[in-house]
Amino acid sequence: MMWAEFDIEIGGGAPVLVVPYPGYVDLISATDSLHAIPEARDLALHGALMRLNSGALMTAKCDLWTTTELNEEEEELGFTHKHASYIDLLLRDTNARTHFDSCEQTMRTWTNALRSSPPETAMISVVLRSCEVFDVAGYYWTIYISGFGGTEDAARNHWEQALDVTCLILNS
Repeated sequence: MMWAEFDIEIGGGAPVLVVPYPGYVDLISATDSLHAIPEARDLALHGALMRLNSGALMTAKCDLWTTTELNEEEEELGFTHKHASYIDLLLRDTNARTHFDSCEQTMRTWTNALRSSPPETAMISVVLRSCEVFDVAGYYWTIYISGFGGTEDAARNHWEQALDVTCLILNS
């Protein structure tokens, strides 16, 4: 079972995603522009971005990294390496994106489904935040996906498994 949690970060100095921003790439209307996203050179992340933009969701930002710096909670897993990413996700439907209760319920549903999924060597965190997309206020999610292992390769492998499961659940 994967470790999964959710949080809400709204107001009080919490991040607000503003779209468009300098360097924003609209993968919905120009899927061939994926090459403009440096992180999408990673084949697994490239595939995830394609999958996540193929349905009711759209992506706004992402990042990818590997580290041996783990927080206390992560160290409890007993591994030395972490391969991680985040993806900012929004509902394509502008009206649906403006309903806090619905966005919160979606986050809870995703988190519950992820908790019953493999691998055990991964952590997922879903954070609900505020956004302003083309001057319309609403909500979005930042999905943090981390895989852990005794080596960089093992951590990456667990991250890829968690990324794949996450895409399946979020697109269902």
